[in-house]
Amino acid sequence: MKIESFSLTVFELFDKHKIFQIPRYQRSYAWTTSEVDDFITDLKDCYQARKNGTTGQEKAKSHFFGGIVSVEKDVEAAHRHTYDVVDGQQRLATFILLVSSVIKFYEKLKEQAVKEKDAESESFCLEQINILKGNYITYKTRERSQHIEVKRFMASKIDTDFFIDLINNNNPELDDSIASHKRLLKAKKAIDKAIKAFVDEESSLTTKIEVLIKIEDILSKDYLLLHIITSSREEAYTLFQVLNDRGTNLTNGDLIKANVLEALEQYPNEQNSVEKSWDQILSSETKVVEDNLQWIYSSKNGERAKKAKLHKEFTQLFYPIQEQVDQEQSIEIRDNTQKIVNEFELCNKYLHYHWPFQDVDNVKQWDKYRLYLLINVLDNKASIPLLLAAQQLGARKFADLVHLLEKFFFRYKIICNGHASALIQVYNKEAKTIRDNPATYNINQQLKKKLNNLLQKSADDETFKNLLPSKLKYESSARKAVKYFLTTVDYYLSWYNDGAQGSPQPKGLNRIYDFESSTIEHVYPQKPEPHVKDLSLEPLVNTLGNLSFFDTKDNATAGNKAFNNKKDILKDSMLKMNIEIADNSVWDVATIQRREKKLIEVALKVFSLS
Repeated sequence: MKIESFSLTVFELFDKHKIFQIPRYQRSYAWTTSEVDDFITDLKDCYQARKNGTTGQEKAKSHFFGGIVSVEKDVEAAHRHTYDVVDGQQRLATFILLVSSVIKFYEKLKEQAVKEKDAESESFCLEQINILKGNYITYKTRERSQHIEVKRFMASKIDTDFFIDLINNNNPELDDSIASHKRLLKAKKAIDKAIKAFVDEESSLTTKIEVLIKIEDILSKDYLLLHIITSSREEAYTLFQVLNDRGTNLTNGDLIKANVLEALEQYPNEQNSVEKSWDQILSSETKVVEDNLQWIYSSKNGERAKKAKLHKEFTQLFYPIQEQVDQEQSIEIRDNTQKIVNEFELCNKYLHYHWPFQDVDNVKQWDKYRLYLLINVLDNKASIPLLLAAQQLGARKFADLVHLLEKFFFRYKIICNGHASALIQVYNKEAKTIRDNPATYNINQQLKKKLNNLLQKSADDETFKNLLPSKLKYESSARKAVKYFLTTVDYYLSWYNDGAQGSPQPKGLNRIYDFESSTIEHVYPQKPEPHVKDLSLEPLVNTLGNLSFFDTKDNATAGNKAFNNKKDILKDSMLKMNIEIADNSVWDVATIQRREKKLIEVALKVFSLS
């Protein structure tokens, strides 16, 4: 591995006709307000150090900005050094934004000098503008018989035109759909604001100009970098992995995109298609991208990838790229990328509880609502790799699988707190099994059997029965679980009362209890009116036997009334659970305990996979 490193100031980094460009397969500008604020804080510290120095002897303060990792490219012009930036593009882009802001204020001060008829200051400002542009923005050179203007820093493809307009202070038109453009504009405005504050502290034109000279000195003397140069992109990526970069590091998605686009250098049509697809993927929030890629990988591979190795293992699985890609392989890479996009979009559907099928007669709205309960209410996002694969089973089998997972997860994880790692292993292995042969996959004989094994180890009947009362006590941390339990069990009460024969059968599926608008009802009220208060019931007020629900605003109507005054409201709610409660002549300790016992017996039947 041939590596050279040089400790330089920012000015020295750009000196001697150096050109830095961001390869097309690198990401766009990623610094958010947090990173830009840190950058400005560093600028303020260095500026104040110089400002506080004694007359004629400024007290400089150095600041180290870390390493810039680049690959030196071969170019025809011997006097020109061109580098592909692998790590450090965010800092380089922000340095150029800073320079463009200094130029902007030199232009303002030049205008002020014209108004004040200060020819010397006007000439100085103009000269500094040209020097800064030549040192950091562009320089003129001769190639053969022509003079050309060479840009010293080329941003990523999606940012190039916007960035050029921005650093030339041309007020570029903003496309709200491109997040990196919004970040660039926000960064530029923040830096402009900081420099304006420095300049506005001074009263005379001369001292205002001295402010900008100080910032130039910071760039040329105080801001330090380590420029690490290799001749191999593979070496550069290795370096990137071991260096701790300040700011926003490359994500797994960025690295996968970079590897794939580099492999397609000889096939521009396929490269363009793949680039657009990965730009679409990477336009999502970073956590969403990381989670989705891990789920897609786990679903296809049958096992999770370690986070640090995800980009390598994902690339190997979906893009088994040979050292030299041919035309046929380039097309395969393009097609595989589209499959990844499709799976990525499917992940997003599941995250937003969108049913992945067209309407069919044998799948009711009630079935579809279980997906919302599984992902949002129970927070079983670990099942997404399995759901990705299960989409190949068709709508009815998919609905059965979702309902199976919902009941299992409530019992195994929510109530019995079974190990997530064992659960994830089953999900991922079954996902791969489905993908291998969806036509023959049998949910009952394969998935249900493995989930039952987990229940026997961590959530058997005795464990489940003993934990239900404490886990479903009305407390802030348990309210979601309580509401889920009550709204689910209500569908099965008729089946249970009829003898609970065969597998549990929900009734009344034409009515969906909206989880968000449903409210938990304390039959004996939490805050009873004085004449209603019963000291024997106070210890039981938040226990399962005293809890029910309304799926309307009836909870507010029932309020803190006595049981006899609530009975009509309970009957009118048309919920099986509430009708049964209203059938009691009294609401005392024995009634509450008897009802809790029944709810636990129902739960043992409903949340069983046998």
